[in-house]
Amino acid sequence: MFESKHTKLEKQRQETLSNILDERWRLEAMVRRAQVAKVPDATGTVNEALAHLSALEQKATSTTNVDEFDDIDGEAEEWGTFRAYICPPTEIEHEGNVSINLMEEWAVPKGRVEWMRNSLGLRLADSNVQAARSALKIIFMEENS
Repeated sequence: MFESKHTKLEKQRQETLSNILDERWRLEAMVRRAQVAKVPDATGTVNEALAHLSALEQKATSTTNVDEFDDIDGEAEEWGTFRAYICPPTEIEHEGNVSINLMEEWAVPKGRVEWMRNSLGLRLADSNVQAARSALKIIFMEENS
């Protein structure tokens, strides 16, 4: 049975809105973890990401073009990865390894997983917190792809 254009549009809209809400939840959860760990304030980064996610939610609510939803999803995922920059330092390595393990369970090609473990995995434990967070952001981006 064929879906009407309107049904297809609304189905895609709901999926995109759900993805945006998931990215917002993941970002807000990391904010709470950072607050508990007393990580120095990263309000600017968080507020900018939340503002962009809100704008994307509005865009998804109002668009009438099914083809725009993929772009909105991709942009929401990108802003969601900014949670790496507020991850508590003591959790960076664990957070990255959990993501890599998850991708391995998804049957991401073995060579790609090994590259992440050997290259980015080592950087997760870097004593330079910003370098470790940068590696975590790349892992989050890989997880989204």
